Amino acid sequence: MPFTIMKKMKNIITGVLSGAVLFMAIQVGVAHEKTKDFVNKLEIKQSTEAWELARTVAMLQASKTISSMYFVQGGNMWFAVNATGTQPSDQKVSQQPTTSTPSGDCLTTNTGQICSVLLNTSSIEDTEAYEELKERIGTANPPSIQDFLDLGATYTGPGNTPVYARLAP
Repeated sequence: MPFTIMKKMKNIITGVLSGAVLFMAIQVGVAHEKTKDFVNKLEIKQSTEAWELARTVAMLQASKTISSMYFVQGGNMWFAVNATGTQPSDQKVSQQPTTSTPSGDCLTTNTGQICSVLLNTSSIEDTEAYEELKERIGTANPPSIQDFLDLGATYTGPGNTPVYARLAP
């Protein structure tokens, strides 16, 4: 009889231990599935965020491209010139336009020969013609200030009057 009780206790302990091992195996499996599910959700979220960022960047680039197709980006720009007179057609553009105020010998306070002209380019709508004029700067056939005015650029002084930087007399 004691042997039978021992055998029954062994079977009970073995059964309980087997149940505990089975329970732990199920818990590990559930935890593994939860971890996989969490990792998948995290990857999906990161992928979605990356896609949204890429889409936003693409939209901004498209918007910038579209706006640059219809309007010249700029505003007030200084055009360095080699001037042979005071007429806009005599003022040949010698450097790419810049927003920087002329410096060195070319100053707005000097009274000598014109060396730079301030134009507002934001009203130019024909960007292709504007870019073609800029491509001619530094060539044997540079554009004149009149060419930019003809495209729609305007002077920036009171009443649409010219603003010049000049060399010292």
